[in-house]
Amino acid sequence: MSTTTTTPTTITNTGSGLASSFKIFGVVFNIKLTLYVLGSIAFGVCGIMYFNSSKQYIGMMVFLPLTLLVLIVYGNRWFGPNGSATTNLTKWPPQINTCPDFLTSYTNYGKQGCVDMIGVSTKGFQQVSDPTTLTTQDNNDNSVKFFPLNVGETRQSLCARLQRVGLTWEGVYDGVSCLAPNGSGTSLVPGSGCSTTG
Repeated sequence: MSTTTTTPTTITNTGSGLASSFKIFGVVFNIKLTLYVLGSIAFGVCGIMYFNSSKQYIGMMVFLPLTLLVLIVYGNRWFGPNGSATTNLTKWPPQINTCPDFLTSYTNYGKQGCVDMIGVSTKGFQQVSDPTTLTTQDNNDNSVKFFPLNVGETRQSLCARLQRVGLTWEGVYDGVSCLAPNGSGTSLVPGSGCSTTG
């Protein structure tokens, strides 16, 4: 008596909402690559049938190698080791700003923060042409030369500090309203002057 076992078909999801590969009998198939190969075969067969039915044999001899060349080059470009269809998707935006808009990251006596080297503040935050002139007294939240980055600071507190010194920070404060984590213009600082609509 022989026993046969079958491996069920499983679909692997990469998190993008669409399955990018599936597994049949232990073999993993890339869906995009499989569709590319099947489409290429169908295109080649249709081309051969067209040239053969119209008795254009020289055209078929030119069509076949050129089509193979183009399909192999683009297949390699898309599905090769560094191909656009095989590389992992990157997070957007590619980098989150570590400082308010147009400020420069700087560590002042062990405290991570930001300095305004080009003069973008609208409410007295001073431009600092040489950050090495800062002192340890500039490491506080009320400094007008150094914008300290406080670990664990709430969005509301950060928004209030940005308003006070006249700075903007994409995704936090746009100069008019404090932005909620979902990007809406809902005010997060009650009574702070932030607009409640955005």
